[in-house]
Formats: sequence, structure tokens, C-alpha cells
Amino acid sequence: MFSRKRGKELEQLRATVVQLEAYLKKYQEEVDRLKERLEVLEWRLRGLVKVFYPQRYTTGMSAEECIRVLCEELESSRIKSLKKPLFGEERVSGGESGERTRVEVRLERVSREELEVLKRVLLGYCNYTILVRRGGLEGVVERDRVRGILEKLVSNGWLNVLKVKRLRSRSTTEVYFPSPHGLIACEKILGRAWTYAQVEHLKELKEYRNHEELLSEVVERLKHTHKQITTDSRECIVRVEGVSHRADLKVDGVLVEVETLSNTMDDTERMVKTIIGYQGELYVVVGGEMARRMMEQRLCMCSWRLGYSIRYRISTVDRLSHLEEMEKYMVIRP
Repeated sequence: MFSRKRGKELEQLRATVVQLEAYLKKYQEEVDRLKERLEVLEWRLRGLVKVFYPQRYTTGMSAEECIRVLCEELESSRIKSLKKPLFGEERVSGGESGERTRVEVRLERVSREELEVLKRVLLGYCNYTILVRRGGLEGVVERDRVRGILEKLVSNGWLNVLKVKRLRSRSTTEVYFPSPHGLIACEKILGRAWTYAQVEHLKELKEYRNHEELLSEVVERLKHTHKQITTDSRECIVRVEGVSHRADLKVDGVLVEVETLSNTMDDTERMVKTIIGYQGELYVVVGGEMARRMMEQRLCMCSWRLGYSIRYRISTVDRLSHLEEMEKYMVIRP
């Protein structure tokens, strides 16, 4: 009788232990989930400070520090907006002109090495590997300093960075692209708007392909592996949330974009928004490897502006055979 009672108590103890382990596991999962959400919130708060108040941004700011800076700056802006200008007073420092002037003044304080790295990122050398291999930095910037310079350009508000993950793989790549201040700096450094400067760089490299030529080759390659291909504008127009866009072609019901990089960022953003809204994934064909890097930058900027991650497939025209063979990626937007 004693051993039976003892056995029953052990069973109850085991059941209690199992129950406590389940509670502990659930608690740990909730802690991990909250920790992940806090990291995302801190990242987004740092991004807001870095973009809108770069002079007050420091690496590793806590959420509390970011909120304090944002509150102080917003309160300062509110107070300024309440002050009425005197009759006839001209606010030459206000508006876009004043912002450009401030950016140009800040740009004068950027070191020569930082300018060289920034210039190359603007031209499409958008990750560390491509920057040191093809960016032409030999004899200009020491290789072991490039990462630190990239981090400094991000922390000082000239560049933004997002991770791009190749799907079905664990690898991710950090892709750098210009911030709003970086876009203004581009006009000063390269003498052209960012998207136009990239097109001109492709021409300098003799890698530019005009749209008609590129589209013709894409159709020629795909017609051997797909049954239905059309470039009829009536078949390729989509409309999502009041925004319409005409894709370059439709292949077995899938909309495909042929990108020469000649579009403005507003055009690209409209394209991404409508195509993602229509089919959930973007299919892009470009003329060559450098154009591919530039397109990755633009997709990252779209993801940053739109506030959500973007799934896309991309291929250079010389490697194009079937849509299903196109490499899959995701821009990860926190």
C-alpha cells in the first residue's frame, strides 16, 4: 500500500514537472517574441532619427533616446510653426532650398575617403563585396577601412542599408542605398540626379541596353520555354488601390518587367506597389550584372519608402531561360 501511494505521488510530481516545463517554454517563447519586436521597434526608431535628424543620430541609440530626440525635435518644429514672420520678411533658409544648403554645408565636412566610398555606392556598387572588387578603390581607400566607412556614412545619414536574403538559402547581403540627404549629395558630387547618374555610368561601362532591344531579346528567349507571351498593353495593365501601371510583358499570366534603369524612382515605386499588390512577387530582367546591382538598390529604396518587405525574382538577360529558374530574393524591411 505504501509503495502504491508513493508511486501515485511520483506520477503527480512528474505531471506537475511536465506542466511547469510547458509553462516555462511558453514564457520563454513570449520573451523571445517580445525581444524580437523590441529590436524591430528600436531599428525603426533609429531609422527615423537617422533620416530626419541625422545630426542627432548616434550608433546604438536606445529606443528611449530615439523617442526623446523625436519628441524634442517635433516640439521644436511645432513652436517654430507658431511663430509668424514679420511683414515683408523672407525666410531664405526655409523649405527645400534651405535643406539643400544645410546638406551641402554638411557635405563639405565629409572626408575624402568617405566621399570616394559614397560616390561609388551612388553609382551602384551597393554592397561590400562588389565595392571592394569592382569599385576601383585600390590606392584610394584601404580595404580594411571600407566597412567602417560604410557604417559611418549610414550613421551620419548619407546612406541607408537593408538586408537582402536569397530565398532557399541562409545567406543575406547588406545593400546600401542613398538616404534623402544622400540623394541631394549625389547631385553635388556627380552633378546629376541619382537615377540619371546611374544610367550614364552604365553607358560609360558600355553595359547600357535600350528598352526595345532588351525587350526583344527577353521575348525571344522566353518564347522557347513558355506558351503564352504578350506585350499588348491591354493585357499588361494592372490597377491596385487606384494606381495603374503597364508592365512590359505577360508570360503565362505572370507580369514581367524589363528594366533599363532609365525610370525615375517615382516610376519604380509605382511599378513595385502595383505589381506586388497584383501578384505578390516582382519579376525583373535587366541587361547585365551592374544593372542588376543598381536595380537591387532601387528595390531596397522602394521597400524603405513603402514600409514593407519585397519579394522579387531577378535575372540578367544572358542567363534568362524560364521564369521558374530566376533567382528568388527578399528585401527585408523591419
